Amino acid sequence: MTVTIVNPYAGGHYGQYLDALLRGWTLHRRPGDRLHVVAGPRVASEHPEVAALAVDVGAAWTEIETDLQPMRSRAAVEWHMARLLHTAVPATRPDRILITYLDHALVAATAVSACAPVSGILFRPSFHYAALGSRPDGGMRAWLAQTAKRELLRLALRRMDRVFTPDETAVEPMRRLSRRGTPVALPEALDRSVAPRRPAFLDALDPARRVLLCIGALDSRKGVGVTLDAVARLPRAVQARVALVLAGQLASLERDGFLATVERLRRETPLHILVEDRYLDEAEIQPTVEAADLVLVPYQRHVGSSGILIRAAAAGRPVLASDYGLVGAHVRRHRLGAAVDAVSPDALATAIVEDIGGTGASARFDAGSAHAFADGNTSEAFAETIFRHLLPDAR
Repeated sequence: MTVTIVNPYAGGHYGQYLDALLRGWTLHRRPGDRLHVVAGPRVASEHPEVAALAVDVGAAWTEIETDLQPMRSRAAVEWHMARLLHTAVPATRPDRILITYLDHALVAATAVSACAPVSGILFRPSFHYAALGSRPDGGMRAWLAQTAKRELLRLALRRMDRVFTPDETAVEPMRRLSRRGTPVALPEALDRSVAPRRPAFLDALDPARRVLLCIGALDSRKGVGVTLDAVARLPRAVQARVALVLAGQLASLERDGFLATVERLRRETPLHILVEDRYLDEAEIQPTVEAADLVLVPYQRHVGSSGILIRAAAAGRPVLASDYGLVGAHVRRHRLGAAVDAVSPDALATAIVEDIGGTGASARFDAGSAHAFADGNTSEAFAETIFRHLLPDAR
């Protein structure tokens, strides 16, 4: 049997998913099984270790020449992807097809379904968010866009074999959309085998202060701006007791504004703010999370999951997170800390004060539940779930 994995994008979860699948292939493949990777043009250059791993496991590799980074129009992305895969995938002679990012490839999945059974990972379903108590912004226009997205998913499901999703709350709503395209809850692929390395910048922290951490890609969408607004509103007595750490690459277009705000807060308040403006490698991330007392996940109307939630849970650290969508549902269901209206700096500031006072996120945190949540989201569990369905009699 030949399994063709389509991995169109580089960066973020995409390289992580492909790495987990290649490692899992060595454990779950059967005699005679073959693997073919159809990859976007930047996958090999941004993830050379993954491309090397593909060679090690004997996978064939086909690079799609055209740049598949998201375009302005969703419809343009869908049709562009469909045209590319209609040409590239049949040439691999697949018996099974897996598209690692189905969100921009629902039309493409339908286009290649004549070749072989198609499965895919739907990373950010949101059509069911109203049932989670989260409604999209934008009024009628947003409602129409969400309705169109849901109907496109319904049509794609009719032609698909499996739809994997890291959003466990979307599984039952997808079952109600169609009797085909069986939805499967998928663990996140967090690799916990990386040897940790504590970064030197953490040595500058004052052990007498409570450490609040924002980590990862740092931009307004991830809540950096609202976090700075929130700590500016804290009572001075609380400001004197906390340190805010911004660890990760600041968005280039917003960097100057963020840094100017940080300098002003340093001059005008007793806050200690530490900025490590660079990409943190995998070995540094977990020790940085472990150095925090409270991990901030104030994502702004974010759709999908968050690897930081899993890392915080694995480290036994409570989170103060957005109450919107899947992030909020995870925090509430698994008792990971506190979920608040992260769009509001006042709500964030109040939650930080409550945590300092012992009645906030830390008081709501359940270490046992958090560790169980983290233990269920590993690269091994991710790959096992995928191959159990793609190769039903695999080991």
